[in-house]
Amino acid sequence: MPERRAKSLSLGADLAVDPRHGRIAEEIRSRTEGRGADAVLVAVPLPAALTDALAVARPGGRILLFAQNDPQMRIEFPAAAVGVAERNLEVTAPRWTARKRRTAYFFAPIAGARTGLSSISLEDMNQALELAAHPISDSLKVVVQP
Repeated sequence: MPERRAKSLSLGADLAVDPRHGRIAEEIRSRTEGRGADAVLVAVPLPAALTDALAVARPGGRILLFAQNDPQMRIEFPAAAVGVAERNLEVTAPRWTARKRRTAYFFAPIAGARTGLSSISLEDMNQALELAAHPISDSLKVVVQP
């Protein structure tokens, strides 16, 4: 979603790209003098996005597959891309579970960013669940906090 990429940039991300357009590895290498990215967040359900992430993460870098929840999707990658290069690969589904420690490691750069928050009452829980299931362009996350 273009709006979400724009929002991530406004919150402090260095780069937000649409993985369907290619050239990600070239862009990262040019921005890092060939070193690669320290951390890569894959937030789209595209198997090729993991291949791109492995190509752009530096040795010892971190890759988080964020909310890869399609039960039919299969992802394959060369084991050496993780093992030999000592890249840290994690899979999490923080949109459905609260795994603060695991995801905070990746989101620390934007943790202090100010975002527009909206509140609804518990009586309007169905509205929150509907928004979580069918996000709109200006929604990022739905947090239910009783």
